[in-house]
Amino acid sequence: MAGCFGAGPTVLHVLEELSPNAAAMVGDILGEERWKDLRNKNEDQVVQSIKDSIEKFCDDMEHKLQECSFIIDKVIVEIGHPVDRIIRQAKKNNCDMIIMGSHG
Repeated sequence: MAGCFGAGPTVLHVLEELSPNAAAMVGDILGEERWKDLRNKNEDQVVQSIKDSIEKFCDDMEHKLQECSFIIDKVIVEIGHPVDRIIRQAKKNNCDMIIMGSHG
């Protein structure tokens, strides 16, 4: 649908943060400093890995569905509360439409 109007969708994937209770438990088990270090080291890798996977999926679909344009403007992966992140990106990018998928 976006291709008909010369638009390209933005794909947003939000990784939900641990609840405060879960984060406190992990901090208690590992120690606050170790938990902070692990999170800082791995967070960027996880975000980049998810972004790469989404981009690969989009590329694969573009080649498989050549009759259907599959142009993506950008892929954004963020960590936070999904509702807050979706609203923030919608305002930031002046989105006309939000399409959400869910599984689980």
